[in-house]
Amino acid sequence: MCVKDNYVTRDLQTLGYIDMLPILDISAELGLKTYFDGYNLWIEKGYKSYKFTLNSANVYDGQGNWYGLDVTMRYINGKLYIPSSFLTNVLGISYSWDNVTRTLYIDADRTLNRVK
Repeated sequence: MCVKDNYVTRDLQTLGYIDMLPILDISAELGLKTYFDGYNLWIEKGYKSYKFTLNSANVYDGQGNWYGLDVTMRYINGKLYIPSSFLTNVLGISYSWDNVTRTLYIDADRTLNRVK
């Protein structure tokens, strides 16, 4: 992790057209609690929880509702990644991509983090 000029720099991976975020690295900065047992990942935001499973495109919330992922949660270079679209579509965390600087800007609760 490198903190410089109030920005947090992280690894970003792209699979085809899907932006993948290192969820365990950035979860605290986004106000998320995460638990990972080596196979399942639980993400909590407020009173809501979501369960991911390696090699599965299915995510379930605490009420049993199902959400489909664009691609499965996976390890890339030793880090656990999920599609950024889950953060946007389900958790309401917005982001934008700057192709010139290859930077992903994530905005959660008015906190802007730069993920590179």
